[in-house]
Amino acid sequence: MAEQAPRVNMYLEHKYTEENTLGPVIKGEIKGNQLWVKGRVRKSKEEKVNDLLESKTHMGGSFGGICHKDYMEDGIRKLDEGLLLDATFTPMPVNQATLGTASLEYKDCTVCNQI
Repeated sequence: MAEQAPRVNMYLEHKYTEENTLGPVIKGEIKGNQLWVKGRVRKSKEEKVNDLLESKTHMGGSFGGICHKDYMEDGIRKLDEGLLLDATFTPMPVNQATLGTASLEYKDCTVCNQI
């Protein structure tokens, strides 16, 4: 699914409207057995994202998609194949382990923020 990530957008709190579209996902990678994404924040959303992260609000990530193949391992559902549809920046991710993993970066883009 990492290769699909640059084809989807990031949203705020699973609300799929233009107003809640944060910007595009620009990179996806698998670390261990987890999907991590990097996204570019639209200029009109920078203040809101900066406020959340600079205040140390616990934000995490969540993904939407269609599962084609999965299995259970130690009581945890693992996805093998699927169609990635969105990445969401949220204070209430399904996987609570993602809380606090969102961070700001400025190094790759001098005119925008990335999370």
